[in-house]
Amino acid sequence: MFTKVKEAFSSLTASQIVLSITVGVVCGLFPVPGITTPVVALGGKLVGLPPAGHIVSQAINFAITPLCIFGVPYLACASNLVFGTTSDFGECTLGVIESLKEVLVDPFNTIPKFGSLFLQAIMFWTLALIPFGFILLYPLLSFVVSFIVPSNSNIKKE
Repeated sequence: MFTKVKEAFSSLTASQIVLSITVGVVCGLFPVPGITTPVVALGGKLVGLPPAGHIVSQAINFAITPLCIFGVPYLACASNLVFGTTSDFGECTLGVIESLKEVLVDPFNTIPKFGSLFLQAIMFWTLALIPFGFILLYPLLSFVVSFIVPSNSNIKKE
């Protein structure tokens, strides 16, 4: 069993590793906590990751889960800022954080507020984080990996 796993991981090229990490980070920052696993799996399928690449992207997804949870108010407020709903990012962020505190007091009556909050965060993630995340992160990671992967390693450079 371990030989098959070793073979799967040793067959990954440097660009597949970079693409797996990029998919894990960008799709793992999907602003609805708990839904990131299928989003990362779908993202990996769309870019054609091999099975070992899916494992890498899911591991990255799980590693950045705290960032996903922490980032929801900021993505929602960035969406409000871009679409002109608010002009003060700091005030919006504090308002969202206060709304999160209301959940502890009355969880069922605050659920409707979070529907629009998550929708705004998803809009910003879709319009900004996906394209710019791939445009910026993939070349940056490719550059870093080109220095990290030694020429005599088993990882194939493309």
